[in-house]
Amino acid sequence: MQGFVSALLVGLGGLFLLVLSVVLLTKTWRGAREGYERRRRALLLPSIVAYANAESGLITDFVPTPLKGWNRRVVEWLLLDHIRSLRGHAQARLALAFEQLGFVAQAHAQLTHRRWWVRVEGAEKLGRMLARPTVPDLIRLMDDPVPEVRLRAAKALGAIGGLAAVETLISALKATDRWATLRIADILSGLGPSAVEPLLAAFPRLPPAARIPAIDILGRLRSHLAVPLLRGLLADPDPNARARAAHSLGLIGHPAVTAPLVEALVDPEWPVRAMAAKALGRISGDESVDALRRALSDSEWWVRANAAESLRSKGDAGRRALLVALEGGDAFAAHKAAWMLQEAGVLDALLARLGQGTEDERREALGVLRRLVALKRTDLLQDIASRHPDAEVRAEVGRLLQAEAVSA
Repeated sequence: MQGFVSALLVGLGGLFLLVLSVVLLTKTWRGAREGYERRRRALLLPSIVAYANAESGLITDFVPTPLKGWNRRVVEWLLLDHIRSLRGHAQARLALAFEQLGFVAQAHAQLTHRRWWVRVEGAEKLGRMLARPTVPDLIRLMDDPVPEVRLRAAKALGAIGGLAAVETLISALKATDRWATLRIADILSGLGPSAVEPLLAAFPRLPPAARIPAIDILGRLRSHLAVPLLRGLLADPDPNARARAAHSLGLIGHPAVTAPLVEALVDPEWPVRAMAAKALGRISGDESVDALRRALSDSEWWVRANAAESLRSKGDAGRRALLVALEGGDAFAAHKAAWMLQEAGVLDALLARLGQGTEDERREALGVLRRLVALKRTDLLQDIASRHPDAEVRAEVGRLLQAEAVSA
């Protein structure tokens, strides 16, 4: 028994030493590789930069070939890292370098690998390499049975761009997977103006599930070309489409849509009214001020909140409308106006007149204070009484609070 235990301890000790040796060797090897790659990167970077900025010449004129082993990894890493920060001629030069050095062919071969994660890696690299000749194969990869492969192919197509890529991504909006649809919508949004016209042309053929992301994309692209379509969607039977169209019109900010957005403030569905109120705050001009003031009386909190915020953004005209709502007989509108006037600093500016203004200005400020008392907004008054820098204002507000306490 004692011999068995001794043998077991010796075996365990040997196993521990073996594992320790493997760990130390692996760490040493990794450290040596990283040190070598770091030195090679520092040595090769000036050559890569010189090639990118040159008017002509092959990458092989600047980087010694053939590339093998660690040197190949270093050059690929440098090119992939550097191409992200370049535009125009220099970026096109690096994209060509990937082809000349065989990196594109290597990544392209991965697209047909039987393991899905290898296909993912190939698609991702081709996108980063801006390998335009591989677009047809990336398009075919959009039919891959593995969702992650399809999404990486979509991301690569978005990075490369071009009409074929845009049209394929628009077709992919029809995917039944909502998460995939949203991710593809993000990719399309990043393509910029080149996506607008193909998306407008494809929109009538999109299924209902793809229409909402498409409407959002058009808003994020902020192109005036989308205004006629989005304006027409304010009358769409789907309330979600109407709401998203209103939101997108606000992002575009074209003044010609003020009138239809004002009409949307009386839509039977409150999300449409809320989005219309928010959109009007992003469009310049005072034409919507009266309609937004009426929206302060809406039965839905979100509509009132968005209308008040939009009035706040309308400058003097909006602030005057909020003061009118504060003095009106509608409690909903008055409470929302009081809150927004406080947020905008209008109350502070008005109340400063108690100590420094003319008699008419003092009378106006006292009128606002009494209206706040009538609305039971003593929270606002207490805030003013505790922090206002003018002692006379604090005293006046304190007297009103005391009178309110006595009457209560």
